[in-house]
Amino acid sequence: MENNVSLLLKYFWVLIAFTIFSACKQDKAKLLDLGEASIRIINAVPENTAISVKLNDSLKTPQVLNFSQIASYQKIAAGYKVINTNSNRLSITNANLKLLFKNKKNYSVFIAGKISKDSLVYIVLEDNLTSPSDTTVKVRFVNTSPNSPSLEAVFSTNVSDSVASFSSTTFRASTVYQLFKAGNYVIKIRQAGSKQNLALGANFKIIAGRVYTIWVKGLLNGTGEYQLNPALLTDN
Repeated sequence: MENNVSLLLKYFWVLIAFTIFSACKQDKAKLLDLGEASIRIINAVPENTAISVKLNDSLKTPQVLNFSQIASYQKIAAGYKVINTNSNRLSITNANLKLLFKNKKNYSVFIAGKISKDSLVYIVLEDNLTSPSDTTVKVRFVNTSPNSPSLEAVFSTNVSDSVASFSSTTFRASTVYQLFKAGNYVIKIRQAGSKQNLALGANFKIIAGRVYTIWVKGLLNGTGEYQLNPALLTDN
């Protein structure tokens, strides 16, 4: 009889613990689903393919995106979302991934890698859109080139003079935002530790009080529009 009572008590406490655990998980899920986030989507796949992107089967690219095209910021419900990418209207195998978008946060989602090599990846970055002072700008650096070495971006006031740099940024990686003076810049892309330019972007005008993302797109030794190049995104 005592053994039966002990067994019943054990089952009772297990049931209580499971109920509390389930309630906590549900409360956490509800909290994550409260509010809104903002996302923008960038096609960084260096191939001749038009992509469309869905979150939980809701289309987030009103028009298909060709290489280097951008879908501007849009509001979404906060919480976990399943992202899926289609290429030329066909669903990409193994392109489904669950992502968390937090309330009142802003995100850039780079679609990167190569679809033809079954190596599509998502580079999801939280954006800090808080404006700097009236004389400075905030800039970060993102490497979306799938076959590049670790890269650095050197800011210069002309082709020869160096101002500052972002160093050792591998594919899929991003730096933190840094402060720069407003002005016109040449941006030199180099292999980390090298003085040889792999790509050069001239006449980048960065305006005081703004926030920017410099992203390297294309391929090392690429040709035409798929050459390795820096590009400028205005975040705010």
